[in-house]
Amino acid sequence: MRVCSGDDKPTNHVREVMAMLSKGSIPPKWKRYTVHPMLTVSQWIPDFGQRCKNIEELGAVEPAQYTSANIDLGMLLFPGAFITATRQAVARALTYPLEKLMLSLDITEEASGAKSDANGGSFVITGLGLESCELRNGRLHLLNGKLRAQLRNHRLWWKKQDAHKNEPNSLELPLYLNPSRTEILAKVYLPMDPAVQEREWYQMGTAITAWQMP
Repeated sequence: MRVCSGDDKPTNHVREVMAMLSKGSIPPKWKRYTVHPMLTVSQWIPDFGQRCKNIEELGAVEPAQYTSANIDLGMLLFPGAFITATRQAVARALTYPLEKLMLSLDITEEASGAKSDANGGSFVITGLGLESCELRNGRLHLLNGKLRAQLRNHRLWWKKQDAHKNEPNSLELPLYLNPSRTEILAKVYLPMDPAVQEREWYQMGTAITAWQMP
């Protein structure tokens, strides 16, 4: 601020930051967490503000109540660490080995806005997006005419591997940090349209994203 008001002379670092901001680029030292490579600084600033607000809201929640809070996964600074922590919490609650827990997303209409339950293996996640598919009648359907669809609040479940074997017409989709698909957070099982062959889903590049471009 003192540089902007003319009270101080800019250092080399300040000149470098000013040059990047004038080009709409995000200074490298500001990128302490992964962001979409196409994000401009004018988009980054309100996005960072929203992330701070998200952290502040979570900070007001008692740790024991995290399982009943709606978590905006894409607005966490390190969502991969959150997913790992939920897996550990569920494994501890169920006294079950970590490597035998598989991730699934309950996308039935009745699950929207549901409460979480660590003992039951679920946490409520909000802000997820679907690419090349959409949700209809509690199942995934391929999209016609558009690329993306938005999900509401749904339960993210850690389930025993054996439970997935008993779920017919389920599809394993990648959960990416953002639409750039440079960082995968997990693989998630979801119910799919049984009329569509499995190879068609992968040919269409169907996926889930935790964060969406503004």
